[in-house]
Amino acid sequence: SYRRIHSAVAETLLLENIQVKMCGDERSTGAALCFENPVSHDLIDADGRKLAGAGQRRTSRGLLHQGSVAGFCDSDLRAHRLAACLADSWEMKDFTPPAEIIEAKVAARYGLDAWTNRR
Repeated sequence: SYRRIHSAVAETLLLENIQVKMCGDERSTGAALCFENPVSHDLIDADGRKLAGAGQRRTSRGLLHQGSVAGFCDSDLRAHRLAACLADSWEMKDFTPPAEIIEAKVAARYGLDAWTNRR
């Protein structure tokens, strides 16, 4: 799944004229910082610099793939191109909760003395 998703990301970046290739295990540096340590199936440029990487978590309920792509882009256009590379049909959904809900959740957790004085 990691390779398949990053193949679609590579195809999307190529549509933006960003030259990338998939990394093999030989490029791993062992560095602690994510973008300094390309690993198998990450995307790198011609100089070997990591341009895209991710982490995955798989459970019996599904797969979470959370990644980053270095550099500026038109995020809406890239999202549409990436979705088209991954699926025959798709629809965009906005999962941003209203600000009031976020504020209430933050206050309920971090606004408590128990949180502030937990050490």
